Amino acid sequence: MKKYDVLSKEIQKLHHEMEKVAAHRQHLYEDYAERLIDAGQYEAFADKDAAAEAELRKRINEVTEYQRKYDRNYCASQDWEAAINKYRNIRHLTKKMVDAFVEKIEIFSAGKVTVHLIYDDMLDELVAYTKEREAEGHGE
Repeated sequence: MKKYDVLSKEIQKLHHEMEKVAAHRQHLYEDYAERLIDAGQYEAFADKDAAAEAELRKRINEVTEYQRKYDRNYCASQDWEAAINKYRNIRHLTKKMVDAFVEKIEIFSAGKVTVHLIYDDMLDELVAYTKEREAEGHGE
């Protein structure tokens, strides 16, 4: 399962927990209104619910922020994977391949050429991940 999907499920779970806290708060108020609990008990439980809600909001914000960072990579990785699979066995550069992989080409005086790939950031992340995994393997 993709990390993006896991994060989406985590956010859904946290929102469900928020709904439970809101329902508990509603029942708590009803109990207070019907004098099943006194003001001190209501305050104590309300404070506990408020703290739980604040913690859930904080966690939702953290996971959502992490998901936003991952969102771009998630969509790009699907596009990248499709492009790789489409052109995997082609051995000659075509215009379609350039359109799929090249963002821009810069040509400088003295014959210097710089090619900027669309998926450079993904390749950089892959190289960094590989180096990290190799370092973990040597540390054991």
